[in-house]
Amino acid sequence: IVVGLITLQTFFVASSAAELTFEVSPQSRFSVTHSEDQVAGSTLKAGSRLQLSQGVVQLTFESGVKAVVLAPADFTLNEDNKLSLALGRAWFDVPAEARGFTVVTDDFTVVDLGTEFGVHARAFDSDEVHVFKGLVSVETTLNERSPDTLSAGQARRVSDDGELVEILADAGEFVSALPSNLPAIHWSFDGDEPFAATGCHPDAVGVETYSLDEKKRPNTALGKSGKSLLLNGNGQSLVTNWPGFDGSRPRTVSSW
Repeated sequence: IVVGLITLQTFFVASSAAELTFEVSPQSRFSVTHSEDQVAGSTLKAGSRLQLSQGVVQLTFESGVKAVVLAPADFTLNEDNKLSLALGRAWFDVPAEARGFTVVTDDFTVVDLGTEFGVHARAFDSDEVHVFKGLVSVETTLNERSPDTLSAGQARRVSDDGELVEILADAGEFVSALPSNLPAIHWSFDGDEPFAATGCHPDAVGVETYSLDEKKRPNTALGKSGKSLLLNGNGQSLVTNWPGFDGSRPRTVSSW
């Protein structure tokens, strides 16, 4: 009887605590810290913090919520239905039974009303929320205005004075599944449009590459593998509209 009671007690304590499992994409770099020592492996509990410097992480909550977060990211699990996102680009899929799931950033609190949405928490810019299905409630932390309810196709950014500014919803900003490689933008210089950018990084969509002076447009030539970029040393260049990375984030450029 005593052994049975101890077993039941352990079971109920473990079941009442928030818990989620996570997976990372290949070559991801991350660290996990816990409020207590009982968590190990690929499991997070209330108070656990995950910092992702490279790659993508996928979260699966006991409530059925699924999230995919792109580096750089820094988040803490508060409860099974609440996540604090200090940094990162996160996509969330919330089933009806998990209605009320909450994401908190420095700029606002997003409460799910049964939906699919994305949150972009930035270190050096305003945070954003994008709604793809259903409804969410958004309340800023910088003023006491009433929460706004956003529906599918709507998005908001927080202004400097704490107002919610309308922006275009963009599903292309977010990753909704673990990629097979590190997110990257690739200029191969092959194909019918040799200067077009491709890649599995969400920013690859919409990237344009051009020459500042069309009279000095570079050429391509056969390279070690496929075509290569040929610059003649007389002021030729290529320019991209991709803004790059925020602040002092590490970045890698590979060329051959």
